[in-house]
Amino acid sequence: MPYSWTFYALNEFIDIIKYIDVLEELFGTTITYYVHNLQKGPDDSDDANRFKKIELHFEFEDSQSKVIIIGNDSLDVPAILSHSGDHDNSGKILIDWFKSEIDVIIWQLKINKKLMIQLADSVIENDITETDLSNRNWYLTKFVFDVTTTVDNNLQKMEFEISKDSCQKLGKNAKHPYSEAIIPYIYENTGLDTIKLPLSSISFTNSCKITESNIITIPFSIKSNLLITFLLETQPNNSKS
Repeated sequence: MPYSWTFYALNEFIDIIKYIDVLEELFGTTITYYVHNLQKGPDDSDDANRFKKIELHFEFEDSQSKVIIIGNDSLDVPAILSHSGDHDNSGKILIDWFKSEIDVIIWQLKINKKLMIQLADSVIENDITETDLSNRNWYLTKFVFDVTTTVDNNLQKMEFEISKDSCQKLGKNAKHPYSEAIIPYIYENTGLDTIKLPLSSISFTNSCKITESNIITIPFSIKSNLLITFLLETQPNNSKS
């Protein structure tokens, strides 16, 4: 089944592991957790390239939830939290607990058009440290635009697809294939400016769908690449659409 991930920014990185006992009592279940130290890019000497990721797994009788916090203390917005699962209200309960019990500012994030395309560049990456442009996964990609006319409502939606092979052909030599190659190709051949049009979603067959409010994944997981891109583009200097 598809899993919808919502995203929140935090004004500080929270070591949520020290609250595990409290959260287990709050949710009435055992929580499994994982901690990962991640490096983006080849330079491991730069603090800006190092990230900490904490992943919590909540197992209920007939449902499950996941919470992921990823952060870097050197950033102005040092962390984001993502949540998904099929347990009723677990996300709301967790966010309400954060707001009431921990001295942290937390706010929900939206995905603007610029960020959608930057996240698309991260979808195809196999690993956050990967520098080999040939080692990437390509997908049939669908762009959907909401173009509802205000008077007669005759025009409601526009969409187009780019095959997996075409995406690879267009983007194989670009570090950021969608933003540097595929989107410019669309403009050059159709006159459609994807950034100016009301882009509502980008879908990658059998992988994920990026919308204005969430990311929907087929597996119950989300790539670290996406989370780090989301975090970096949430910074004040990068957050304008």
